Amino acid sequence: MGNQYLGTKFKTTFRSNEVPVSPLFKTIKHWSAIFAKHNFAPAMPGGFGGNLSIRDKKCFFITASGADLANLSENEIVKVCQCDCDNNSVEVIGCKNPSSETLLHNEIYKYRPEVTAIFHGHYPPFEEHAKRLNLKVTENEAPYGSINLVKEVIKIIAEESIIIIKNHGFLSMAKEPNQAGNQILNLL
Repeated sequence: MGNQYLGTKFKTTFRSNEVPVSPLFKTIKHWSAIFAKHNFAPAMPGGFGGNLSIRDKKCFFITASGADLANLSENEIVKVCQCDCDNNSVEVIGCKNPSSETLLHNEIYKYRPEVTAIFHGHYPPFEEHAKRLNLKVTENEAPYGSINLVKEVIKIIAEESIIIIKNHGFLSMAKEPNQAGNQILNLL
């Protein structure tokens, strides 16, 4: 899975430390449990790999940094109000830092406006069999949570629904959450 997890690499500003509320939480928790069941979000030093987000109008909800998706609680879902890649910062509502890949999710939502769900996980068989599975792979490896990783992903996602991030797992992007989850399960 590449790099050891050391936390987020951006500045987080909390507009509020209240736990946000959304009907999308049920869906995020449902797919988080499925991710955990299939070991798509494995334990690692500092937390767990993998994150899920769902867009709602002008914001998106994402799992917290290092969250255990098998036991996801509502206080581990963060509302992302604003992202600024140039200043490496995010503004959120919630009581935990958002996923270290928050900037990546934000840029995908900007680049692919039809996408409303992004699921990111780490499952070595997908990476090992990317060619057989007909999955595009980013050209270069980049550190997690970095702008370079964002740039590598944006280069290849034009019309893709699932991609492999070189030595860093997979991304599933779809118009709705169940599609994002089911297209991963269909690769098994």
